[in-house]
Amino acid sequence: MKKSITFFLAGLLPLLFCKSWAQEVISSAGAIHDSANLQVSWTIGEPIVETFSSGGTILTQGFHQSKLVVTAIDPIPLAGFDIEVYPNPTSGDVNIKLNKGNISKLRFSLYSSQGEQISQQEFSNQVEQINIQLLAPGYYMLKIANDTDTSEKTFKIVKY
Repeated sequence: MKKSITFFLAGLLPLLFCKSWAQEVISSAGAIHDSANLQVSWTIGEPIVETFSSGGTILTQGFHQSKLVVTAIDPIPLAGFDIEVYPNPTSGDVNIKLNKGNISKLRFSLYSSQGEQISQQEFSNQVEQINIQLLAPGYYMLKIANDTDTSEKTFKIVKY
């Protein structure tokens, strides 16, 4: 009899102390809205949110993280050109150096990570500079294209 009570308590006792370890958030507001083709979810007022970055890695703590799906389409390479973009990452100027190729009809455009065009300019020298000191830290895309054909080259710029 004592053995069956001991086995019963030994089996029941862990169940009494079980806790759900699901993700939880303390916030002042939030909601989820669904439709046939779209889902929007948001939270406001998380008391602790922090972002850490080291090199090319970014870690953000907090409950509400975006589910991003990025689809890349490989551009036609910029044939006949040798281009350097430096320093990267940077907090000030970005240099674009054309080592090989003709600068005529060659242009560059800077885009935010949301795809918004920030600036566009044609090459006038073998080395061009873009000042990004006033831009917020983050990722930017620098697209260099040739107007004579559809070739282009894209560089990811990290602003810290």
